[in-house]
Amino acid sequence: MADQSRQGIELKIKQAGVVICSGITEKSIDYKRDLVDITSDDDSGYETYAPFSGVKALSIPLSGVLKNDKMRQLALQTNPILNNLTVLYPDGATLVGNFVLEGLKEEYKGLDAAKYSFTLKTSGAYIYTPAP
Repeated sequence: MADQSRQGIELKIKQAGVVICSGITEKSIDYKRDLVDITSDDDSGYETYAPFSGVKALSIPLSGVLKNDKMRQLALQTNPILNNLTVLYPDGATLVGNFVLEGLKEEYKGLDAAKYSFTLKTSGAYIYTPAP
């Protein structure tokens, strides 16, 4: 994997090949895996975990400069599930799955550019494909 520590890393969120979130300035990806505690009296007082995980989840908090109303439209639609969303990593790796748009915050302060923030959370299984 190439060094991704430099500034200017791009993360693209696409649906049906179309970028649905533009103006991103801050992003992170939180990977979550609940451990399954199988500690018993046989473990001599040491915590022991199963070789599999319980709940697996991913959340992607994003914020940026508001350039259009696409995210507002998605936040206000009746069904919050975004099907077959593709996250394109800077190194060419992809993550595909269904996501839920958890809220949307729009900020309008004085003469500053309008800003937004929201979080995408996985809904069901997702598929990660490493960079070629």
